Amino acid sequence: MQSSIRKISQPLQYRAIHELNEKPLNIGQEIEELKKWIQRTPHLNARTDDQFLLTFLRGSKHNLIKAKTKIEMFYTCRTAMPEIMVNRDPLDPHLREVIRLGVGLPLPLTETPDSGRVILIRPGSYDATRYSIIDIMKVANMICDILLIEDDNLVISGEIAIVDFENVTKSHLLQLEPLLVKKLALLNQEGSPLHQNAIHYVHTPPGFDVVFNLFKTITQTRDMQTEDYPAEIFIHPTTSATLSDHISRNILPLEYGGESGPLEAIIQFWEKKLIEYRDYFIQDAAYGTLEAIRPPEYRHYHADFLAATSSYNLYYNQ
Repeated sequence: MQSSIRKISQPLQYRAIHELNEKPLNIGQEIEELKKWIQRTPHLNARTDDQFLLTFLRGSKHNLIKAKTKIEMFYTCRTAMPEIMVNRDPLDPHLREVIRLGVGLPLPLTETPDSGRVILIRPGSYDATRYSIIDIMKVANMICDILLIEDDNLVISGEIAIVDFENVTKSHLLQLEPLLVKKLALLNQEGSPLHQNAIHYVHTPPGFDVVFNLFKTITQTRDMQTEDYPAEIFIHPTTSATLSDHISRNILPLEYGGESGPLEAIIQFWEKKLIEYRDYFIQDAAYGTLEAIRPPEYRHYHADFLAATSSYNLYYNQ
């Protein structure tokens, strides 16, 4: 195995071998194959860090063809969304304000050494008259970039999302313009090597079933349709107290009846972490796809995304 690959715990290694088809002795060879492919792909300027590429191998169950498609889509989606992927400086005053809102927070502990990562999403924690969904998604993707290369539990064992609708207003929902949601869904699903195990919706508003079904229709993608194990959905209409029936209290923050400390401490941790990655984010602007020289053999893979992009750009540039 490459010396630059981080060693993982035995429980995680067991899961990687038995659930992701990982063969530790083959990892170095697989990574070298991906590096050679990236060099041969003219329109793709991608990171070639060993740990970064291993994330895509694990997210594709070590299927090299799928890993290549994921990497290509990862950069295609990001290049087509400059509003989210450009100017990602965590020291920018406005962006730092958004970071301090703590809208999306990976929780520090996991249930067991080989459990998935719990991500708390609080869309009602920002003022929709002052900040946009673009601001929120920019910070969310910055955090996700760090998780891709640091969080072995998330990469190997998946994500459990808690989406808390407390304080969500009509202004928040109006920001979820369908074409934008479609682009974000493609970015987070087809362009991501991560997988989702479960979603817990908390403090859901009246009529949520209708909103949820519409949202699910808008965000349906190929990955969702072919997912081996679709995410389980749990709805907690009036309280977060029932979360502890599914997620241990030692994982949840104090504000959710848990024991892992206050939300403010988690927010401060991620503010510091994002600033530590400042150089990484600035350098990351150099990576992406060059659409003018995209070879014909790669065009048919992206029909859905390019159609969504075209419609979105046409809508907003009228």
